[in-house]
Amino acid sequence: MQVNRNDTVLSCAICERTLLLGEKVAGYLHAGEAMSVCELCVDEADQRGWRRAGAPTPPPSRTAVERGPGLFGRLLGRERDRGRRVVEVLSERAVAVEPPPAGDGETLTQEGAALFNESQYARTINGLRRSLGSPKVSVVPISSSRPQVVVTVAWDISWYQYRVDAQKAEIHLEGRGDDPEDLDQRWQDWNAHMASDGRLQVAV
Repeated sequence: MQVNRNDTVLSCAICERTLLLGEKVAGYLHAGEAMSVCELCVDEADQRGWRRAGAPTPPPSRTAVERGPGLFGRLLGRERDRGRRVVEVLSERAVAVEPPPAGDGETLTQEGAALFNESQYARTINGLRRSLGSPKVSVVPISSSRPQVVVTVAWDISWYQYRVDAQKAEIHLEGRGDDPEDLDQRWQDWNAHMASDGRLQVAV
């Protein structure tokens, strides 16, 4: 596999995070486009059927079809539009959302953290933890037509925010940025932490 070091500002085509300078990057080709993939998402790119840069082109087949999202992609319902950067802050989307009742909220918070821990996003965040140190974490339940929680993971120089749909077992990257102070105060109630094994644990 061709692996280069990142000397320019790039984003991973799978997890969409901005790659750190000097971080190893794998080159892939998909639908005629060159894709940069971080080391943490190489398996996912392979599962999607993306061709590694420099690999020979496979012979055509009448039954060959483009593979859809891999196992993690199907689990998390990821159907990202190519080239679309997720920059929308979740607080702007959920301005009118009120928290659920306390008892239900505590159960939902635990369920949301458990679902996040089984996702590929947890692996991505754990990889960042090795480079940036332990992050601040909040897991906040919100009321909607389905039980959902918002997971916010923040360092001094970067933050990521995810919406977890507990009912459908789906997780979506909802926003990211460079300054945690840009986050609405409701997401800065750091009620969880990341353990040494990379799993989120909510304070009881």
